[in-house]
Amino acid sequence: MDTVRTRRQVGATIAGAGVAVAGVLASALATIPVVALLALDAGDLTLPVYALLFVVGYTGLTLVGVAYLTLTGRGWGFVDLKPLDRESLKAIAGYTALAVAFVLVVGVLTTVTSLETSENVNLAPGLAGNTDYLLLLVLVALLVNGPAEEFLFRNVIQKSLYRVFSRRGANVVTSVIFALVHIPAFWTTNLGALGLSLLTIFVGSLVFGAAYAKTESLTVVALVHGLFNAVQISLLYLLLTFG
Repeated sequence: MDTVRTRRQVGATIAGAGVAVAGVLASALATIPVVALLALDAGDLTLPVYALLFVVGYTGLTLVGVAYLTLTGRGWGFVDLKPLDRESLKAIAGYTALAVAFVLVVGVLTTVTSLETSENVNLAPGLAGNTDYLLLLVLVALLVNGPAEEFLFRNVIQKSLYRVFSRRGANVVTSVIFALVHIPAFWTTNLGALGLSLLTIFVGSLVFGAAYAKTESLTVVALVHGLFNAVQISLLYLLLTFG
């Protein structure tokens, strides 16, 4: 019996990882026609173009989740879009504060020690001095990034893993997958910095997964993720703008 369960868990994990990789690839590939049709080069990347590329990319990610639900017969009834109520708002505030507090602790530790983290490639224009780009990323985090990633990773992958894992186990497995698929965005030859960044992403993902498992609401976890990213980017904007 245990062997059968283990095989099912391994199979479900591989399937979840496959969906995640497909989503990330679809997100990247979806932007290629836009770049080709608009004949874009580095000098053409204005704020409206960045916005378009983010929307198209996260649409590709979302469509992979939709395709998976369709092909597996789960359908739209599997999607946990729920209206917000007082308890939901409390959960959003609590889990967002928890995630932000953790990242602040990591920031303090890296400041007072010799530890380093790698930078997200998506922040590059902002770090290069285009602070208006960071304001755009705040909107992207709230309106596109949070909803799209949480739909795929929590409502599709984590929830699908409930068949063979406990909720806590499904959260851990999903968070490992979530961290690993961020390797391209945080890649650096400094493996220590990369490892610390991935560990931070993993723990943050555990918070998102816990929020989803507790509330069973895509609405809640999408807002937690979006607000978490928005707060980080806003702090970076303030730091770069006002020193």
